[in-house]
Amino acid sequence: MLGIIKLILFFIFLLVVFVIHSLMTWMIPGRLLRARLIGRSISCFSSLSLKLLGVDVNVEGDLSELQGKLILCNHMSYLDILCLASKFPTLFMTSVEIKQTIGLGHICRSSNCLFTERRKTKRTPELVKHELEEIRYFLKNGLSLLIFPEGTSTNGAAILTYKTALFEPVIQEQIPVVNLVLNYLTINGEIFSEKNRDLVCWYGDMEFFGHLKELAKLKKITALIKVGSTFETSSVSRQELGKMAHEEARSLFVTFH
Repeated sequence: MLGIIKLILFFIFLLVVFVIHSLMTWMIPGRLLRARLIGRSISCFSSLSLKLLGVDVNVEGDLSELQGKLILCNHMSYLDILCLASKFPTLFMTSVEIKQTIGLGHICRSSNCLFTERRKTKRTPELVKHELEEIRYFLKNGLSLLIFPEGTSTNGAAILTYKTALFEPVIQEQIPVVNLVLNYLTINGEIFSEKNRDLVCWYGDMEFFGHLKELAKLKKITALIKVGSTFETSSVSRQELGKMAHEEARSLFVTFH
């Protein structure tokens, strides 16, 4: 019963935010100002949602200087976005497949997310050019952008090799890259493990609303964001940058016990 109440309140929050963001889109003509205000709104919404869902997020390191940087983070669940956004306002980039998911896609569009087409058969040169120009535009104008370079969400067992195509604008413009690692530590007082990971991790062909319903039943989740290095991009290739960031992320990631 408590899970249903939490779920209803979460969707009420979500509806309010959707209306606010729709009004912002209609009333605020400036794209950059609109993106900044929506980022702050999402950060506030995320903090309230995590309190409702019983998620406690701590930070190890300094998150004070993320503005104007590309942020990298591993990816295990839609919950990641709430955990990260609660600690700092940023734009997010996710996949076109998420954009096309009923419910979740509407949430992402109203939240001013950028989208990348990860399916090779649909990645035309024109589409790739547009994606890279979008990244360059927001970063050069002082906003931060967070991407999940694994290219998909995972089951939390390990961090996948980082895909580097979206690093191109930061290499060209010499924009710094910040490395973050998100760890889920406990679920209802038990260590995050292979046994209980699917209560939080959302990956593969898991159904979104069914998973969210089960997550809302949980009493307590603890998570930790570890802040890694800030990489300067003036003298590295995107492949080198991807390798360095991935190796560091693996060293900061808490593996199953």
